[in-house]
Amino acid sequence: MTITRGTFLTISAVCYDRPKMAHELLLFYQYAESIQDALDTYFTHQKTSESARNTLRSRLEQFNEVQIEATLKTHSIAITCFGDNDYPEQLSKVAYPPLVLYYKGQLKCLNKPCLGVVGPRKMSVYGKKVAQYFTKHLCQGFCIVSGLASGVDTMAHQVSLNENKYTVAVLGNGLDRCYPSENVGLFYQIEQNGCLLSEFPPGVGSKPHHFPQRNRIVSGLSLGILVVEGSVKSGSMITAKLALEDNKDVFAVPGDIFTETSKGVNSLLKDGAQFTTHPNDIFTTYSSLFSSLPKQPKTVTVELNKSEKKVLKSLHFTPQNLDNLRIQTQLDTPLLLATLSALELHGLIESDSGLGYALKP
Repeated sequence: MTITRGTFLTISAVCYDRPKMAHELLLFYQYAESIQDALDTYFTHQKTSESARNTLRSRLEQFNEVQIEATLKTHSIAITCFGDNDYPEQLSKVAYPPLVLYYKGQLKCLNKPCLGVVGPRKMSVYGKKVAQYFTKHLCQGFCIVSGLASGVDTMAHQVSLNENKYTVAVLGNGLDRCYPSENVGLFYQIEQNGCLLSEFPPGVGSKPHHFPQRNRIVSGLSLGILVVEGSVKSGSMITAKLALEDNKDVFAVPGDIFTETSKGVNSLLKDGAQFTTHPNDIFTTYSSLFSSLPKQPKTVTVELNKSEKKVLKSLHFTPQNLDNLRIQTQLDTPLLLATLSALELHGLIESDSGLGYALKP
């Protein structure tokens, strides 16, 4: 049978959470009378539970090509199919790439070298600063790809947009909805200044088993993955392992050995991930892509007095409370507070309510 856009949309509607089956069904379809025949042939050759068979048959029965095309138009969702000229070349190299990639925004973002930035939903103060610092610099040369989740993903997308750079968000649900719902504003920002991607058709909600699929796309689109933080059994580790399986670079920022969200990252470093403490570590790895290092964010030179220099030297990205700073700097409290306020006005430090003061990325 001839493979058409409708063929791809039908198989996507039936097998959106079974990438391997989607490719096998496409193969069977070439020698069948219909998708239904191809599905029956698949069941003959592949062991499938009765429950799964019923689900897949039900999806096929409910599929309506006219209706899905109307939904795509209503929600301004475009598609690119595996084998199309605009299908992302990097993604086509993964095992069982999505047959249909749904998108909103500008697919041309993916023509630029892409780098995945991942980390936990509940990031530490340290993780937040690492994500801000690295993304602010890396987005000058790479299109940043992440998963629109809370935490590090959100930070990576938002910093890229703040720098007026494109960013790509890969979702674990259909693009007719935003998950998590609190990121709906960011969702629309990315649609206007980047690209939203999913292999899930409109109408499909977010489910836990969708996220590993989403993570494989984040990895597949990217030259490498930067892991900011992550516990041993986190989604970040899944993405990193997928990247390693695809022989891609994994960059890990070392973390506090006593912090749960650093254990996964430190484990990656033991397993051969690249020890990364500066954005230039990543730019250097891909130096052949750049004639020179991309221009970095502009910094404003500020003349500091003696007490300001002393306080700045005592601060780190991890917040320190007032008592510790008083001991380290040997400044009396009124002068220390005035100095901290001046450094905040200079944009060099920031205060975290209840935690203290820290360097600003």
